Amino acid sequence: VKVEQLAQRQRLVTAVDATLTDPSQTVVGAGTLTFQFGTYGGSAAEGGTGTPTFTANPDQSVKTVTIDSTNNTLYGIRDAINKANIGVQASVINDGNGWRLSLGSTASGADNSLKISVSGDSEGTDTDMTGLSRLAYDPTLAVGAGQNMIQTLAGRNARAVIDGLTVTSASNTFDKAIDKVSFTVSSVDTTAATLNVADDTSVISSGVASFVKAFNDLAGTVKSLTAYDATTQQGGVLQGDFSVRSIFGQIRSEINKAVTGASSQFDSLADLGITTQRDGTLVLDTAKLNKAITADAQGVAGLFASAGRTSDSQISYVGSTSESRVGEYAIAVNQLATQGSYTGAAVGAGPFAIDTNNNTFALKVNGTQSSTLTLTAGSYTSSALIAELQSQINGDSTLQTASASISVGFSATTNMFSFTSNSYGANSTVEFTAVGTTTQATLGFSVGVGTTGLDAAGTIGGETATGSGRKLTGASGGATGISVEVLGGAAGDRGTVSYSDGLSARLNTLLT
Repeated sequence: VKVEQLAQRQRLVTAVDATLTDPSQTVVGAGTLTFQFGTYGGSAAEGGTGTPTFTANPDQSVKTVTIDSTNNTLYGIRDAINKANIGVQASVINDGNGWRLSLGSTASGADNSLKISVSGDSEGTDTDMTGLSRLAYDPTLAVGAGQNMIQTLAGRNARAVIDGLTVTSASNTFDKAIDKVSFTVSSVDTTAATLNVADDTSVISSGVASFVKAFNDLAGTVKSLTAYDATTQQGGVLQGDFSVRSIFGQIRSEINKAVTGASSQFDSLADLGITTQRDGTLVLDTAKLNKAITADAQGVAGLFASAGRTSDSQISYVGSTSESRVGEYAIAVNQLATQGSYTGAAVGAGPFAIDTNNNTFALKVNGTQSSTLTLTAGSYTSSALIAELQSQINGDSTLQTASASISVGFSATTNMFSFTSNSYGANSTVEFTAVGTTTQATLGFSVGVGTTGLDAAGTIGGETATGSGRKLTGASGGATGISVEVLGGAAGDRGTVSYSDGLSARLNTLLT
C-alpha cells in the first residue's frame, strides 16, 4: 500500500467586506440558503480544465436554512447553520483584513463539495455581492455573480495504490477496496507498506478458557455448599440438598452431550481439548484447542453458540427460533426476489432544461408518500439529472424516516428514466402520485404505479418456506424458524443449510 493523498474537506470563505465591521451587530442580509453537495468538474475541479460543472451527490439531500431578522449577522448566520445540523460547519474568522464567514461540508471527499444558492435576498439580487448573496457559491457561474465565496480548500478524496492499483475514498478510511477489510491512512507516504490480514483467533481461545474457568468456579461453589469437612465436622449449608445435586448434574450432562451440525470435524468439547477430571472440574488442552480453531474456527464457535451454515455462497444464514431443530436441510429456490420499479416514457437524450414549469412531482416508495419534491433549475445531462433526481427523492424526510429509497437510471438506448426501489419483495413499489403536464413531457414519467417487486419463494427441508423480500423462513418441520437470505444466483436446488443449537443455547434453555 502506498498513500498518495489524504482526504480533505472543502472550505469556502466570504470575501473581505469593509461594511461588515461587527460580526454580532452588522446586518448581512436575509433570505434562504440552499446547500447542495456534489462534485465539481471542468475548470471548477482541482486542477481541472474546460467548462465548469457541478454534479449533485445522489446520496446527499438538498438542505435549506432560513435567515431572518433574528439571525442575520455573521454570528447569527454561523449559529443558524450549525444548529440546523445539515452537514455544513460554519465559523467566523478575522484574518487581519476583516471578518469572514467560513463554510464547509463536515464530510471530506470530492463529492461532498458545496453549491450554495440564495433566494429571497432582502437586498439586491440573489447572485450579486450584496446582502445574503455574499454567501452564494455556484462554481458554474461567474466570480462575483453567483460564485461569490472563495474556495480556500478543495474537497478531495484520499488516494492510495494497492498492489499497483489506484483506489480512492471520500474519507481516509478505505472500506471497499478489499472485501471485508477496512483500514485507515493517516499520512502521505509513497514508500510501500505491507498490510497483513489474518484471523484473530485469540478471542475464540480466550472465550473458551473463560468458559472452562466459569464452569470450574461453579463446581467449586457447589462443592463448598454441599461438602462435609471431617476436620471441623461441619457440613456445607446445602449439604444433602437434592436440588443442588440435580441442577449441577443436569448442567454437567449438557456439557457432555454432542453438538451436531456445527462442524464435520468435531462435535463435542473433548474434540476441542476440554475434558473432565476426576474431581469433576474441566481441564483445557490449549494446543488441541488452537489446532481445532485453525482447522475450523466457525465450527468451534458453533459448538458454543447457535449457528447456521449454508453450502451456497449466495445464500446466507439469517437466524432461527426456539422451534428450530438441529439438522441439515435442503434449500430449493422457486423464485428470486425482485425490486419494485417504474420506467417512464421515452424522452430526448438531453440536455434537459429544468425550470419552474417542470420541476415538481411527488411519489410513493414502498407505500410511503413523499412531500412535493422540487428539482433545482438548470440544464442537465442525463447523468447529472439522475444524480439530482436521486438526491431530491432520497433526501425527502418522510421517505428517510420510513427507510424508503430509490436508485435512478437512464437508458441511452431507449431514452427512458427508471426508478428502482432499494428494497425487495411484495412491499417494494414505486408510484408517481403527482406530476405536472410539462414535467411529464420533459422527463417522461406520469401518475401511475410501476412494477411491484416479488418475494423470494422456495422450500427448506422439502417444506414450503415463507418468503419476505429476499428472505426464506422455514414454516414447518424441523426447519421451522430457520431463515436464510437469497442474495443471488438462479432458481433451482441451492444446497443446504445446517443448523446447530450450540452448548450455550442449550444451557440457556436449561437454566430458563
